[in-house]
Amino acid sequence: MAQFKVDSFIVELGFSENVIKGLQRVEKAALQSAQRIEKNLNKGFRINTKQLG
Repeated sequence: MAQFKVDSFIVELGFSENVIKGLQRVEKAALQSAQRIEKNLNKGFRINTKQLG
């Protein structure tokens, strides 16, 4: 039996316009949440570099 190594592959999916719009809304909401979480984490882990030197 032959063995093949695949470096990459492409999957093409077809969605209706309504599904695409819904996915875009979910993506936008997820991005906003992720940015908010990142901002809060950055506040919590802020380091004063002047004290390190």
